[in-house]
Amino acid sequence: MASLTSSSTAPVLVEVFYDIGSMYSYFACSVLHRYTSSPALWRGKVQVKLRPCLIGGIFKATGNQMPAALPARRVYVMKDTKRTAEYMRVPAKVPLNFPANTLKVMRLLTSISMSCTPTQLEDATDALFRTYWVDNDDISEVHTLQRALIHKAHFSPAEAEAHCNAIDDPDVKKALRKATDEAVRRGAFGCPTFFVKRAHFPPDVRDWMAREGAVGEADEEMFFGADRINQMAFLLRLPWKGPGGTGVEPSSQREEPGIVEIHSRL
Repeated sequence: MASLTSSSTAPVLVEVFYDIGSMYSYFACSVLHRYTSSPALWRGKVQVKLRPCLIGGIFKATGNQMPAALPARRVYVMKDTKRTAEYMRVPAKVPLNFPANTLKVMRLLTSISMSCTPTQLEDATDALFRTYWVDNDDISEVHTLQRALIHKAHFSPAEAEAHCNAIDDPDVKKALRKATDEAVRRGAFGCPTFFVKRAHFPPDVRDWMAREGAVGEADEEMFFGADRINQMAFLLRLPWKGPGGTGVEPSSQREEPGIVEIHSRL
């Protein structure tokens, strides 16, 4: 998910509001990283700006519920997670403690976003996604978060400790609340939510958007969910070759029997 620029034209800025506890945020960020890292795809054309927020706060403000909150939907989520992970070629296991309390981990990422480079935020985000969705570690424990920053995101022990200590910092708490409130004000009702300024779209697409009206801010378009990246690409006239970025159906890319394990006790 590297933040990349082009010498000829300004890249499309895609803001991504996400929460580590959202499996679809994990899928979306993984696919975006795949595309923005490839010179043949979006490298130099798209810049991703990560916006840590609190999905629980968004749900509370909008009256929405987590998918797993409804028994019937919870069963569906088990299957959908497996199918989506296989299709998007992203390793994932639904943790036994799903859904997790993500307050500490999102404050941690907020602290990093306030004082570190975009690349460091990207590395930390990826490390913490994998900590929860691949290793199934307890992201409500500070020592787990600190260990992930050191061993997976290449933070020094001192840096990791400083950011973990900042979890209780009033300025960090305020910044996370502000980002969450901003997401809601702009129209978000869950994660991941993407925002793209209308100025980035081709003129004919902008004309159509103006006729259709806007969700949230009038000068931007909102896309919700990992399964809307292809739609966003279509409207931006960006190349789209499937979630794997190869143009090959995911089933023919498989190198192993399966990369997803769904615990029986979701």
